[in-house]
Amino acid sequence: MTAGEMQALVVPVSARADSEPLKLSVRPGTLVVWVNQSGNDIRVMFPDRTVTIACLSPVNFELTAEGFFLSGRLPPGAVASLCCVQPGSYAFSIERAAAGSPVQADGFLPAGTVTVR
Repeated sequence: MTAGEMQALVVPVSARADSEPLKLSVRPGTLVVWVNQSGNDIRVMFPDRTVTIACLSPVNFELTAEGFFLSGRLPPGAVASLCCVQPGSYAFSIERAAAGSPVQADGFLPAGTVTVR
């Protein structure tokens, strides 16, 4: 990657939770974009509070009072993006509004890991 060049990785979110969590590997500064293709509202969360350094201006994400990144409700077709700059592995979970989807007590189901190398 050269100066001024940005890389992005698009993560489509379908209506159902896949049995295998996604394992994403990116370079520092890569923009990861979640696209809601589920037909229902979703939210994306990094529950482990391990993302401590991110690029400026994440889209549809905020840092909660508890210290983790959480997206707002994303209607079908909406996106949320986050750019991690610190090497490490960052687990993320997704809350799907679809009826019958297996969820944890808090409504989020582990969905994958972003590893920044």
